[in-house]
Amino acid sequence: MWGVSAKVLELGVIGSDDRAAALVERLGNESPFTLGPVQLAAPAREQTVNAVFVGGAPSGRAAAAAAALGAGRSVLCPMPCALTEAELDQLERTCEGTPEPGLLYTPTDLRHMAAVGHALDAMAGGGIGPGLHAYVGYRTRVGAAAGGERQVGSSVLEDPIWHVLDFALGCTPAPMARVHAAGGRLFGGGVGTGGLAGETRRAAVESMDTLVLTIRFTDDFIVSAEISACLPADYPSEGPDIDIDIVGRRGALRVEPGRQVVTVVGAGGRTSVRDWHPHPVVSMVRTFGDLVNSTAGAEARLRHNRSVFSHHRRVLQAMRSVQEALVS
Repeated sequence: MWGVSAKVLELGVIGSDDRAAALVERLGNESPFTLGPVQLAAPAREQTVNAVFVGGAPSGRAAAAAAALGAGRSVLCPMPCALTEAELDQLERTCEGTPEPGLLYTPTDLRHMAAVGHALDAMAGGGIGPGLHAYVGYRTRVGAAAGGERQVGSSVLEDPIWHVLDFALGCTPAPMARVHAAGGRLFGGGVGTGGLAGETRRAAVESMDTLVLTIRFTDDFIVSAEISACLPADYPSEGPDIDIDIVGRRGALRVEPGRQVVTVVGAGGRTSVRDWHPHPVVSMVRTFGDLVNSTAGAEARLRHNRSVFSHHRRVLQAMRSVQEALVS
């Protein structure tokens, strides 16, 4: 919790996507809401910025995050903050070489949906016993691109898979033992990857809109996932359609983050569905503010950042395993 002595975070926003838009809507001058000591920095006060939200396309996040961390600012950058281990290594060297390092936080939307967070807490607390299996269904609109923007031809490997891999690795600390993956372009024209080879197969993988994934960990925990950009453009929901089932030796959990919604009937009887909970970026910012204000001193922040890099590296390694399984 934030106390009266909490440091005010002047948060600058880099990049444009649905998270950045939700953040501006929540914290902008016209908003009646507050997030404790976190406030958006006005353009005229850029020199006062001590924290940065990095959004936009994943390909540009590492450079923006490195610049902010090198200047001693704390950084909230939704995963992926880096697309390669070389980029992640450079970020880590930047943090280690800064006398007064900022704090780095690389969350995903899925982890910051209330129901999913409660499910992971229940698993960690042993409420359902040792985990056996988890299933994740993650469906977006046809052409859903990174950060929620709509773009025909985008791939589920751009954004949705990072949420699923982060969740899967959050279910167990055990290393991955085996990865099986198959997919193709089923809803935007095109075919699966079967029968293709070389660069043709690689190009098909990079543009796929549907992926079926199974990961077995060394503790025999198994995660199965179906990730697809398959929903019609007029699907009556703001965010992705997600359902998660987790089975343990003593119980099971069913998670449907989109169940808490408000149905809006407009002119002509047109119906839309609005999420009851705010965008996950709001929870991200709250957690980020807590972390920045509770992690004081260079050594404490370096320890925190090292744990972030360690987890992000696990996710990158999982992503590489998925890509190799699809291309091979």
